[in-house]
Amino acid sequence: MKTDYLIIGHGIAGAVLSFQLLQAGFQVKVIGKKGITVSSEVAAGLFNPVTGRKMVKTWHADPLFAEIEPVYRKMEALSGSRFLHFQPIYRPFTDRAEQNDWASRQGEPAYAPYIAEVFDKPRHQPYVKNPFGGLLLKQSGWLDIPTMLAAWKQYLMVQDSFIEEEFNETELQVEETFIRYKGTEARGIIYCNGTGIMESRYWHWVPLRPVKGEVLHLHSSIQLDEIINRGVFLLPQGNGRYKLGSTYDQRNHDLNPTEAARKEMLERLASLIDMPINVEGQEVGIRPATKDRRPVAGQHPQHQTLLIFNGLGTKGVSLAPYCAGILAAYLLQQKEILAEININRFFSLYYS
Repeated sequence: MKTDYLIIGHGIAGAVLSFQLLQAGFQVKVIGKKGITVSSEVAAGLFNPVTGRKMVKTWHADPLFAEIEPVYRKMEALSGSRFLHFQPIYRPFTDRAEQNDWASRQGEPAYAPYIAEVFDKPRHQPYVKNPFGGLLLKQSGWLDIPTMLAAWKQYLMVQDSFIEEEFNETELQVEETFIRYKGTEARGIIYCNGTGIMESRYWHWVPLRPVKGEVLHLHSSIQLDEIINRGVFLLPQGNGRYKLGSTYDQRNHDLNPTEAARKEMLERLASLIDMPINVEGQEVGIRPATKDRRPVAGQHPQHQTLLIFNGLGTKGVSLAPYCAGILAAYLLQQKEILAEININRFFSLYYS
């Protein structure tokens, strides 16, 4: 059995890359394990153009956000499913100075495409604590990642492009111009398996900094229609259901929910909203972040048939379409990979 590229992992990275490679005219096979817990399946799937405590435009926002709708809408059309949800994000101001700052930014070309409105008075009263008003963002929302992964897996299976099993690197044969894995021969293999690369004989040197994240599933009699985001995010999912997140633990990487994370999120939520809530569940995922918080894409320093697309971290939904497109263009036309995501920025670690 022959194909162009074997993709390891069916999280957000592997799924979107398989789409981009298929769109470029390549044949692919995706290897994904049934029932595996991956960060993609737990993540809330937010895409947010203005992030962080200082509320600044996210890295490379313009090209990233230009690709979100075209890519996911095409994946929806091909798979016959719906998983992309545009929804405004409301970010309360902490003081009057922040309110004034954003009022002046409204007209700046860099920020104008993402600002729906700047409010100088409280919004969502009496449920949201925002005495200084807040910033309402557009081109934001969330991706229903579990639905997307399930639908895209089914699409790949119909195309005979999905292998449901656990990847075993000991059975990988790496040659100069091709790879062979069990009964499949390909021109290359692409590692999209998140923290799994830390156990790889070929990629263990990549400086991943795994981050444990926990989210809570909530229910309330009050239904908000906007995502509320300040310190934590409160993501409405309809019928009074919400996701609350997220924590960032760089020391503990097990998959056990913790009372400390639950307490932290609920305390932050209490400073943000005043409405009745019930906790209905808690989930854990391990995000594959890198030490410089940028993805990694490109070829292995020694083996040209080995490639990687990984390290999407906490912003995988917004990073994946654009960055996977860059790797697809490199494989199709040898277009240069953006320096900030090119795996070659870490080659010194391989040779050290």
